[in-house]
Amino acid sequence: MRLQPVAAKVARFHRTRNSATFRDLRELGQLVDDEVAFVRALALQTPGLASFGHLSQRNLGPFVATMRHTDALLRVSHQPAHPLLMITALDLLQSLNLLDETERIEAKRAREAGKSLLETVCAFANEPGLGGGWLLLGVVREEMALFPSYQVEGVAQPDKLCADLATQCREVFNVPVRVELSTEQVNGLAVVVAFVPEAQPQDKPIFFKAQGLSKGSMRRIGSTDQHCTEDDLAVFYQGRQRESFDAALVPDATLEDLAPEALADYRQARAENNRDAEELRWSDEELLRSLGCIAKDAGGSWRPTVAGLVLFGRAQALRRCFPMTRVDYIRVPGREWVPDPERRFDTLELRDPLFRLIRRAQAAVLDDLPKGFNLPEGELQRQDKPVIPQRVIREALVNALMHRSYRSQGPMQIIR
Repeated sequence: MRLQPVAAKVARFHRTRNSATFRDLRELGQLVDDEVAFVRALALQTPGLASFGHLSQRNLGPFVATMRHTDALLRVSHQPAHPLLMITALDLLQSLNLLDETERIEAKRAREAGKSLLETVCAFANEPGLGGGWLLLGVVREEMALFPSYQVEGVAQPDKLCADLATQCREVFNVPVRVELSTEQVNGLAVVVAFVPEAQPQDKPIFFKAQGLSKGSMRRIGSTDQHCTEDDLAVFYQGRQRESFDAALVPDATLEDLAPEALADYRQARAENNRDAEELRWSDEELLRSLGCIAKDAGGSWRPTVAGLVLFGRAQALRRCFPMTRVDYIRVPGREWVPDPERRFDTLELRDPLFRLIRRAQAAVLDDLPKGFNLPEGELQRQDKPVIPQRVIREALVNALMHRSYRSQGPMQIIR
């Protein structure tokens, strides 16, 4: 037996087993003349495999089969879901007892389709390159066991659980997630096997509609479900398209959706800042191209980008393509409880190209601010000044509108 090279390769496999494939296992097996010796060497070096040290040639078959299935569940697999459908509940249970929960396998008691279960579905669907993941429902972990040990508890109403889970996956996420479900018997008890396919890049990120994009999206990190950060969301959007979100074409928009008067406003503001600016001599098309506001589609036609529509789009186009991209100016009367709940506040909805929207929002705020006046000596007309300088109001509005995420479908709110 050439166990010395086996031990070295087993040690390497132990360090990198989350990214290993069955090819690595076969290479290990080729170094020895007896698969039993290989398995025992693996058991000696890998925590959690010590219980397999007693394996003999007779009972090695189920273990090797489990290792083959475990390979299909490892991170590096980029194959479609269908070749993996042969994996059964017993295979998953054996893998759980062998390696515990992994980034591809999760065990749940799952008496109902609750939040924890749906968070795992969301994480499996989102994780880039994972290829989806498996849920084994009706199984509990033995907390006092030294090594991973999962026991079948069973599902009392598997049909109801499958129906509820399928309905929840269709309704609670921004994009329906179609989970493949099956009911099997293990040790005489019913369990549910659910395969969650990885979502298409153009559909990511998947998130809970009720919580919104920033709080309702999940990733699968190791064997845990983690809330996405801004950097995680950037990874998803980079997978959807090579260009930035601002430079993406708006599917349902044409050049007719850009307002000439908005372009004229931009030229006027630019001229006030620098009358000699070279872009003032360009045509509208040249100006839009230089600002990244239009780009060619697959057919070679010029179309507005997200930035172009937000900056220069007509009000009708903004309502159609970005219905929640607006400013809500909310007036709440006084500081006391309003007795009539139907008239507790008034809202002014502002929707316009960005340059005009800043001016309208600023005017709405200034109109409601108390003002002082000054009458310089020798002058016949007083000068009104708001209690908060206009420059401060404008700076706050510009920062709020420029630094918000236009991926999020929600208005910017100003509450008085």
